Amino acid sequence: MLLGWIGLTIFGLVYRALPDWGTPGPGAVKLAMAHLWLSIVSVLGVFANGIFGYRYLDQISPSFYYKPDEGTLRLWLSIDGGFLTLFAVGCVLFLLVVFGGVKYEAQDVGV
Repeated sequence: MLLGWIGLTIFGLVYRALPDWGTPGPGAVKLAMAHLWLSIVSVLGVFANGIFGYRYLDQISPSFYYKPDEGTLRLWLSIDGGFLTLFAVGCVLFLLVVFGGVKYEAQDVGV
């Protein structure tokens, strides 16, 4: 959950500052929306897997985490890995918006 909280906070702060830095291109808003939804789904997926996935798999193989049942543990961690990979795809979209979807304007700094 810490990854989601910190990640989404950083994304929000950068997206808030982008209009002051430059002009978003036509595809930037669509990429930002895709990034937002991928990030939300992935954070909620990790959260749900941590609670409901663990309890469901614990019914199938009791104490699979503490007395490692490799197959069940691997399945549980793979589900988390899938959602974390989805979060990484969202991060790539975020970088595409920041570095490819915004036309930055030079500003005069009067010092």
